[in-house]
This record gives sequence, structure tokens and C-alpha cells, in this order.
Amino acid sequence: MDNIKVELSERLGDLISNQFGIDWMKVSMLSNEQEFEHFPALYLRFNKNNEKDAMNLSTMLSGFKGKFKWALEKYPLSRKDLYSITIEEFHNYNRHLAEDKNIYTSPSVFFGMEKYKMLCDEMMSDIEPLCVWIEECLLRFKE
Repeated sequence: MDNIKVELSERLGDLISNQFGIDWMKVSMLSNEQEFEHFPALYLRFNKNNEKDAMNLSTMLSGFKGKFKWALEKYPLSRKDLYSITIEEFHNYNRHLAEDKNIYTSPSVFFGMEKYKMLCDEMMSDIEPLCVWIEECLLRFKE
């Protein structure tokens, strides 16, 4: 696995966990075992009654202009208000899984392996500018 990708994904996780009221978070977007085991996403749970942080983070992500559209969405397969941060294409995949819970389609089958790998690789180039964007937004919010 590419250590630079892991460091970038952990940087985003650390930035968010240090700035928002997070109860729980899977800090790395990538699997430690196998690079394409699952698509890159951060999973997190906000502190109870902390919808303000969720709205602020969602607004920041929606304002980012990168290669992909990034979003914070409630994870549709969770029963515990788990959110995920990833690109819109992967949120669409999650919604697809939630529509029919009896049929599992792996992301590599849903997108096709070539497109899936391309999405995973390309979205990682958005991480560093996304971190910078969030830091700039946080500075504006503090002013």
C-alpha cells in the first residue's frame, strides 16, 4: 500500500476529529490489508445533539472545488447515526446498497474494476487540497 495515500487519508481524519465534536471516527480512509478492499471513506459519529458540527462540515465539503464532489452523508446502512465522508460516486453506491439489502454488489462489480480503481486513485489527489480548504474554512469561521 502507498504510504503517502495512507498519510493523506489520516491527515484528513485527524483534521476533522480535532476540529469537530466527534464521538467516534475511523481515522484512515484506506484499508490496511488491501488497497482496493473497500472504497476510501471516513466514517464518523458526531457527539450527541451536535447537528451544528455536521451542518458546518457538510457546508465546507460542498464548497470544495476539486476533481470530485465531496459530501458528508448519513451512512444509509447504519442504525447508529454513522456518517461517511467520501466522493458523490461512492455515496451513490451506498444508496444502491441500502435500496436492496438482500443483494450485495461489491464496488468493483458496481463500477467495473478499472473505473473503481481509477476513482479510488484519483480521489486521493483531492485529499491534500481538501484539507487546505477545510483549514481555510475553519479560519473564516473563527473570524
